[in-house]
Amino acid sequence: MILSCMKAIGLVAGDTNPLTGLPGKVFLERELLKRIDERLSFSIIYVYLAQKAYKKKYGLSGANRIVLFTSKLLANIVKKYGEEKDFLVHIKGDNFIAVIEKERIDAFCERTVKYFDNLIIPLVEQEKQLKSKSVVYNRECFPIISIYIIDCEKGEKINFKIISNKVEQLKYHSKSVHGIKI
Repeated sequence: MILSCMKAIGLVAGDTNPLTGLPGKVFLERELLKRIDERLSFSIIYVYLAQKAYKKKYGLSGANRIVLFTSKLLANIVKKYGEEKDFLVHIKGDNFIAVIEKERIDAFCERTVKYFDNLIIPLVEQEKQLKSKSVVYNRECFPIISIYIIDCEKGEKINFKIISNKVEQLKYHSKSVHGIKI
């Protein structure tokens, strides 16, 4: 579904992330403009993979495997449970955006957290064995996924810059309310 959507609009060369193969900002901007013109309501789900704590422990190749794992997980959720107009982009590093219809927000988020939590531990265990058998790990060093939801009403003007600003506000609010370090 994602690849057919990319082909249908003629994905711009260089807008595909080399690690994950997912489209990037240009594809996102085009799709957002299309939805605004069609006056569709939808939701933007910004998925942030907090890598700082484990990037040092696993090195760049281990961190890349975790990003690749996350991209495949999200792409499979969109493919299996999404509709034709739903899509996923890889913005940069550890940031992904899924654009889906509002009625599927809860299911998407619940499945993402459930599958991520259940599947990340075996991946981290593999990384641990590759890095060193003598290192002791605890739950705090496992990758953490954060999900931010932005609802867009029919015809509402939205672009990547607006999304980024709203996500920063949500991050700031979650830190101040919950004392979370992201």
